[in-house]
Amino acid sequence: MHGTLVFDMDSTNFNAYGHQEGVEFNGHYNEMGLHPFVVYEGRTGLLLDIELRSGAVYTSNNAENYLAQLLDHFSERSVVLRGDSGFATPKIYDMAADHGVDYVIRFKDNALLKKLPSLVVASDPDFTLDGKEHFYSFHYQSPRWREPHRLILVAKQNVEELMPTYQYFITSLKSKAETVVQFYRKRGQMENYIKETKSGFFADHVSSQNFFVNEARMMIACLAYNIMQLMKLLVFPPRQRIWQIGTIRTHLLDIAASVSAHARKTWINLTCGHPGLGLFWPILENIQRLQV
Repeated sequence: MHGTLVFDMDSTNFNAYGHQEGVEFNGHYNEMGLHPFVVYEGRTGLLLDIELRSGAVYTSNNAENYLAQLLDHFSERSVVLRGDSGFATPKIYDMAADHGVDYVIRFKDNALLKKLPSLVVASDPDFTLDGKEHFYSFHYQSPRWREPHRLILVAKQNVEELMPTYQYFITSLKSKAETVVQFYRKRGQMENYIKETKSGFFADHVSSQNFFVNEARMMIACLAYNIMQLMKLLVFPPRQRIWQIGTIRTHLLDIAASVSAHARKTWINLTCGHPGLGLFWPILENIQRLQV
């Protein structure tokens, strides 16, 4: 999948404590706030798009239309969608199929699906209480689906556990079941991207009563996040590309100084030495060599 874009889709909570427009109670987070929809590129960590929404909106509400517009924008690129169980809806499967893109989505079990694991596992003589994951793949069609889809079942049982644990994934990918699940689990890095966008760049600070003002402020914060993410990818040494913005500020941007006022002048005395100088100059040289 060289050159393929990985769309990691999710939603998050922006806590709010005032009377901001759109702030509602969200049962999933059990908090008052706004509930934006976000899409990151899974391999680079770049934020591809974000949409501020009311706090009461469910995760996948209108997600198929939102994703369709984003896919149209990247129509010349190969794309794979990854999402948690909040996006396990027929509208998203159908939208992905109509756009010719693959997907892997965590799937919630249901009354019909709960009957399958015992049948699948019982027919596997290699399934034992070894604490290892066993992977199974089969096609399944819910009454609400327009066509069958591939389901992957991951079963695991430890000696000390009474019953096996099961995980389900719905996918259009043709790779081995274990490979597909490993690919999905890399989506866990997205939680760090969301945390960095919110905590590092304060995208979740919704301080205005006006929804549009809060959305504009969020967009500026997200733009700053992407600029810094690109900077890490393009000009930082490999070991420093994993740094978060707090570390970058401490090592490269925060410079100690003393301020003194004399008569009509204020003097800012910068230090002549800095622990980050050995990293600062190589990064600056890399920036100057960039071909924009």
